[in-house]
Parts: sequence; C-alpha cells; structure tokens
Amino acid sequence: TLSRREYADAVTGLRRVIDTLVTDFAVLPITAVGNDGKGKVRAPAYFPHTIAVGAVDYMLKVADFSGSGTSPMTGEAEPNLMGYGVDVPSSYGRDRHNRSLYRTLSGTSMATPYVTGIAALYAAADASLQGQTLWDKLTQTALPIAGAATGRTGSGLARFVKEATE
Repeated sequence: TLSRREYADAVTGLRRVIDTLVTDFAVLPITAVGNDGKGKVRAPAYFPHTIAVGAVDYMLKVADFSGSGTSPMTGEAEPNLMGYGVDVPSSYGRDRHNRSLYRTLSGTSMATPYVTGIAALYAAADASLQGQTLWDKLTQTALPIAGAATGRTGSGLARFVKEATE
C-alpha cells in the first residue's frame, strides 16, 4: 500500500496531467465519483477540471454506494452529473473458447461510460463542443432528478437532446 506521502504525490502528479490536458488540449475528463456513499468523493473526481459522475438506477434513484460530498480542492458539491450505474449489462472477459462473457455490474465506474457516451454524441454532432463548452452542454441538457437529497445528483442525469433543425 502507498504511504500518505506517496498517495499525495500521486494525486498531485495526476492533477498536473489532467490540468495540462484541459488547458492545452481542451480535453474534458469524465471521472467516477467513487462508491463510498454520501460524504465521500474520490480523486480525481474532486479535481477542479473533471466532471464527477455518480450512479442512479433505472428508476432514477441515487444508488446508496454513489459517492457525493464537497471537493477538498474547490469547495464545490460533487458529483456534477449522474449516469445509469446499477445493474448495467457489461462485458466481463472471455471464456476458454474465446467467447464473450457478460454480467450486470454496479458502480460509478459503470455510470461514467454512460456520461462519456453522451459527451461523445454531442462532440460528434458539433465539433466546436470541447472542454468547457462540452461541460456546459452536458450540464444544461441534464435531466434534473427530483426527490434526491441536496448535493447528491449535480445537474442530473446526462442525456442527449437533439437540436431542432431549421
């Protein structure tokens, strides 16, 4: 296991890499908030330039395991967005005959690809959406989640909203 100092150094290094990707290349890091429940947010989700993703089930109920809390770096509430992260069908490797195996898995790491896919759809529809403008689009089009405790869902469930064409 890492010592406290080694962990702090790793977090600092990761933050530098992410900050460079964001400022120099307009990358939008989308990260899992963690599975430690209310009051706990994991790095890198609490970094200033990352979208932190929490998990909801298919009834839009926040998963008990889904992390939330205040970023120790920015003082802002996390997560920023939610994705489906409970009982998600997922690939799980291959058997000895090289056939794909699937399972249903739960976690904020299952919700994060959902949000990333929504971001990819927006970026494919409009190449000018990068970095902060893509972040803004994701949060502006999110579906607010009613009935959730304050600070548990950010802007809501990420969703792709097709623009009307003239």
